[in-house]
Amino acid sequence: MNKVTLIGTITRSPEFRNNNGLDILEMTVGGERREGDKSFPFYGRVNVLGKRVASIQSAGLAQGDAVLVEGTLEQNSWETEGGEKRSALRIKGMNVQKLSGNFETEQDQSGGLRMKGGRNLVQLSGHLGQDAEVRQTDKGAVADLRLAVTESWTDKDGERQEKTHWVTVTVWRELAERAESMRKGTPVYIEGALVNDSWTDKEGNKRNTQKVEACDLQVLQRFSKPADSKPSGSARPEVVRSAASQGAEGAAPSDEDMPF
Repeated sequence: MNKVTLIGTITRSPEFRNNNGLDILEMTVGGERREGDKSFPFYGRVNVLGKRVASIQSAGLAQGDAVLVEGTLEQNSWETEGGEKRSALRIKGMNVQKLSGNFETEQDQSGGLRMKGGRNLVQLSGHLGQDAEVRQTDKGAVADLRLAVTESWTDKDGERQEKTHWVTVTVWRELAERAESMRKGTPVYIEGALVNDSWTDKEGNKRNTQKVEACDLQVLQRFSKPADSKPSGSARPEVVRSAASQGAEGAAPSDEDMPF
């Protein structure tokens, strides 16, 4: 599973372009997710490709418009002029709808318009790319999981293609303690929200990244399917739920430099 649902406002005017006959729309959707009595801003970089772009363009979307975006997370990788490898998580928009009604917005520090409120939901299933490592902080136990989410499709020549997207998933407290026993290859389902993180590297450059902060974690059970028997009814997977999490400050490729 790879599903993202965002409700927010378009922070800046959408950018439309054509690359070798392929229509491309790029925009950033911003809002706030509430946890208890606190609000945390979120931003999702959305790419829409192909025939969907024309219908979105005809809707005349502009900065500050409220939208519903449904899509999938994908990892884009590139190399800088200096030869450094970079990657970023973006949302491949499969459905973009303009919302009717009045929505309160707030201007952020860079001049973008962000919805006060909104929706930020990510649902993923995949396999851990490495053993979970738990560390202790003043906010409790925390672990960053590297989740491999595989996408498969048939190309125009009828050939089966696959691509693995690597997603960093942060789990807190009881989820982190439970994750401590998880090893590379463990199949899991997570539910959470996109969060933005920034830091300064050792050269003094500001870096931005995007990851998923989980509020729900399920360890998926593998089924044995003998050739001479039919599979039995579904077993119930182990479920671990977290209390409301707090934003973290703070071999799979690195996931960094998400521009927004």
